[in-house]
Amino acid sequence: MLNKIINFLSEFKKLYLNKKMFLIGALGYGSGVPFSLIFITYTFNLAEKGINLRDIGLFGLAGLPFTIKFIWSPLVDGLKIPFLYTRFGMRRSWLILSVILLMIFIAKLAFVNPATDIIEVVYLAIIISFISATYDIAYDAIRVELLKEDEQGAGAGVSIMGYRIGMLMSGGIALILADQTSWQTSFLFMAATLAIALLAAFFTKEPEREEVKDIAQGFVSWTKNYIAEPFIRFSSKHQNWLYIIIFAILYKIGDALLSKMLNPFYLEMGFTKTEVAEITKFFGFIMTILGGIIGGWAVYKIGVIRCLFIFGILQAVSNLSYAYIPTIGSSVLYLTFVIAVENITGAMGTAAFVAYLAGITERKFTATQYALLTSFASLGRWITNAPSGYMVDKEFGLGLSWEWYFITTVIISIPGIVMVKWLKRG
Repeated sequence: MLNKIINFLSEFKKLYLNKKMFLIGALGYGSGVPFSLIFITYTFNLAEKGINLRDIGLFGLAGLPFTIKFIWSPLVDGLKIPFLYTRFGMRRSWLILSVILLMIFIAKLAFVNPATDIIEVVYLAIIISFISATYDIAYDAIRVELLKEDEQGAGAGVSIMGYRIGMLMSGGIALILADQTSWQTSFLFMAATLAIALLAAFFTKEPEREEVKDIAQGFVSWTKNYIAEPFIRFSSKHQNWLYIIIFAILYKIGDALLSKMLNPFYLEMGFTKTEVAEITKFFGFIMTILGGIIGGWAVYKIGVIRCLFIFGILQAVSNLSYAYIPTIGSSVLYLTFVIAVENITGAMGTAAFVAYLAGITERKFTATQYALLTSFASLGRWITNAPSGYMVDKEFGLGLSWEWYFITTVIISIPGIVMVKWLKRG
């Protein structure tokens, strides 16, 4: 028994506690800060300045670049940034440029008053979204290329941890700082913390790749190599490419539908804002990190396909735990249990899902192919936006009970789980 524990700790240390994983986590921090800062935290500032709820809702459309980032992802695969490329290589040069620009534009946003310059705020939000999405393209590519196949799950778990820490900082600490000082101080501080990702980009090793053809050598040839070829190669390598895309859309769609109505559900059940924040945000944050680490370890030990199937079932069934809350009411203890189960299993599923997508991309076109797959995966969030409210609205919608709403999130998860059985690794 003791030998098993020692062997486990030795393997765990070898897999997770190394410089490569530490830097991947630090780069993940740079991915988590901008999204939460702009689309969650900044909406508080908009509300305080008297911006109406309709315009605050439309402000969310500035996040569109995260869904369509595959359009310019070939640039991250094949466009050399002058000066930076020769010094840092393709992947690191894009990371460094993106982080520096994020720091500049987030700092710029700190000095704009939305009450008088809402148009400028929207422009800056779109620019920050575009740069952040570009950073994500480069980050995903360098993570996939630096890790061995059996490390992809662990890398996904570590990236979840870094991303969540970034979201906690920009979604929690930034709000506290704004409350204690000012919005300007808060945003300047968050811009400064992106130095963590900048330093990680400097110290990360540049992955070995084929020599990138310069666009100056011929635009037509470059277009063929970095825009057309990634899609042609993916479809020829994976004869079931359409099946893979449908799977990418459906695998996490149950979780996407679940998340849309949770805040209204908590309020209707009688939970206070403080209880929701403490349990779902802070405690949930810890459980998500734990789930990501467990999921990454499981992928390393038993393989990604088995994990996709097992975790797909667990993350779907965990949604049923919410269905008991209307019966017992606002029990803080039970909500804590629900959040633990749902966040752990959801993060385990995410770790396996990310590892699978990483495994079917081709090293020469990692940025383009991975961005395309994750863009399709994000469609699940968009598809469930409108139906979620309609399903539970008792006056103008279907008027489903909360119990049946949560059961529905499980039902729509089934196709994605079943599809795992016919997936093939790249």
